[in-house]
Amino acid sequence: MDQRTMSMINALDGRRLWDRTMTVGLEMFQFGDRVETRDFRGIPKTVGEWALHVTGAWRIVASGRVLVGCRDRWAPAAGFSEDDFDPRRGGRSRLDESMEAFLSHGDDAHIVEKASLGDAGDLHLLFADGCLLETFSDIGLVDPVGDEAPDECWRLFEPAAETPHLVVEPGGVLYLSGED
Repeated sequence: MDQRTMSMINALDGRRLWDRTMTVGLEMFQFGDRVETRDFRGIPKTVGEWALHVTGAWRIVASGRVLVGCRDRWAPAAGFSEDDFDPRRGGRSRLDESMEAFLSHGDDAHIVEKASLGDAGDLHLLFADGCLLETFSDIGLVDPVGDEAPDECWRLFEPAAETPHLVVEPGGVLYLSGED
């Protein structure tokens, strides 16, 4: 692992997780100070200094128990019927409910104390309150067919800056976007 990769991972140390959103199976976590920027249509939006976008498996654990994980999006929140819940059409999921509870731990609870990277491209973020956010490179190494790019497991980047993104592809392959 090169110095720039470790520098990007270590940039999360001391930064607070303050928001998460999800769209079409992409979980988006915002870290650090709030930064004003514009989306691709030119509409103003607030993002974190750093963003972690996860399309692969992830979970948050505390005291040996899973508080919330990516598959919680497929279950309805408390008080909602399985019969009336369709995760593809929106609706409040157990994931939404659990992440709201997690983020309500307080401003200082989710400051990253230590960011580290596992052998297979798994990211581990230890927070001040002892909670741990883990990503998993859960797709085996595949050869792309034609021009089809492989799926990615996660990416870390500065949303308001035009800098390379740290990307993890199937098989735990890491690379910096924009570089060969």
